[in-house]
Amino acid sequence: MKKLRHFIIENKESFDFSEPNEGHFERFMDRINIENPKELKLPIYGILKIAAIFILVIGISVVLINNIDKSKNRVSEVNRICLSDISDDYEEVENFYNSRIEQKMKILNDIAPMGSDIEKDFLNEEFKEIDKSYSELQKELSLNVQDRRIIEAMIRNYQIKTNILDKIIYQLDSINPKI
Repeated sequence: MKKLRHFIIENKESFDFSEPNEGHFERFMDRINIENPKELKLPIYGILKIAAIFILVIGISVVLINNIDKSKNRVSEVNRICLSDISDDYEEVENFYNSRIEQKMKILNDIAPMGSDIEKDFLNEEFKEIDKSYSELQKELSLNVQDRRIIEAMIRNYQIKTNILDKIIYQLDSINPKI
């Protein structure tokens, strides 16, 4: 390799004996400009392909995110255990409180069917919080079925709900005694 390089350097003049034909550089530049134009032109179908791929990626992402959220909800619902799942005695307690809450809600609606939306919204928000804590207790119970403290907390949750309804009904009765 060294020999070839040395030979080329020594005989450089013999390699530079001919010049390209006249107009060679102009033709060369024209050819370069035709094959590689300065402006990058995207045909309309190229833009449509890019847009379609973009929409497809977004669509798939949305579907995957929704499926992941649904599977998380299904797993959390499966892990919830009610009092009735533990024993017949607890099923009786749960049925008692559920029927009592339904009765009190019916009484409340009979007493104050025209109650303000603010009061109803407040009551609904309170019950949502109570139901949320009950759901957490159900999850905890699924992890430790025989934990008496969790079972008592779930029963206490029902008692709190009925006590709230009792107080509201009592206050409405004292305001409007003829019903």
